[in-house]
Amino acid sequence: MKFLIDNNLPPVWAVALTELSKNEVPCPEVVALRSKFAANTPDHEWIDALGRERGWCILSQDRFGKGDLERAALRLSGLNVFRLNKAWNSHDYWTKTHCIVRWWPRILQQADMVSASLIEVPWKYGAHGRFNLQPHR
Repeated sequence: MKFLIDNNLPPVWAVALTELSKNEVPCPEVVALRSKFAANTPDHEWIDALGRERGWCILSQDRFGKGDLERAALRLSGLNVFRLNKAWNSHDYWTKTHCIVRWWPRILQQADMVSASLIEVPWKYGAHGRFNLQPHR
């Protein structure tokens, strides 16, 4: 299982989540987008590339609504996209980092259970850590 941290999230999360996941079997690979692609690579291009490679999930705050190319790339890619909902926007770096670490085991679990889905990650973890799953549009 491989995760790509989108440019709209802290790239150091890739390193931190990799280290924190070393007890997981299998241990996921977590990389920042800018360590795999040029920072200015259009979304539809890196989405297509990840879809061809297979086995990738995306963690992002992006709404992925910049145009038909982007939406089509997501729909055809077969990728799971874990999208942080809008409530995440109003929090600072450390608070978001704390919360993503809280959600990370559930994200890993969910990534194994679904494919080609848009999974919205709520701000509040709650008692059950539930996601809102949507098909790619």
